[in-house]
Amino acid sequence: DDTKQICVEIKSRPIGVRFAHFQHASQTSLSLNEFTEDSIAKDELGLKIGDKLSTINDISITDLTMTEALLLFRTQTLPFKASFTRQIHRDINTSFEFSTTYFDYETQSHTKHIPLSYETDYDEFATDQDID
Repeated sequence: DDTKQICVEIKSRPIGVRFAHFQHASQTSLSLNEFTEDSIAKDELGLKIGDKLSTINDISITDLTMTEALLLFRTQTLPFKASFTRQIHRDINTSFEFSTTYFDYETQSHTKHIPLSYETDYDEFATDQDID
């Protein structure tokens, strides 16, 4: 398995994604979990389910809390750059490449799906919880 860095420029909002939040030790992980219909992230930026947000304007989100990372993402002046890490699995027989949805069994009950619609009230991020 390999990883691939995907760098995108976000020029408008909303981009039409929901993130899944995972906390491992003191590190935050925000992975793309769902796309809205007509998602800019999917249709124009080429992002895929399972892509993990790694930097916003060259600032790593690893040591930020979920709230800090989302606030940083949502308050950037347009346009801004974001990078995502994609897990690549290679099947030797078919050279098939696909991305996976990140899932941590230890934190399953803490998984949060967070809408990033720019018009959404920030308080909804703290209360919008879907358990898969």
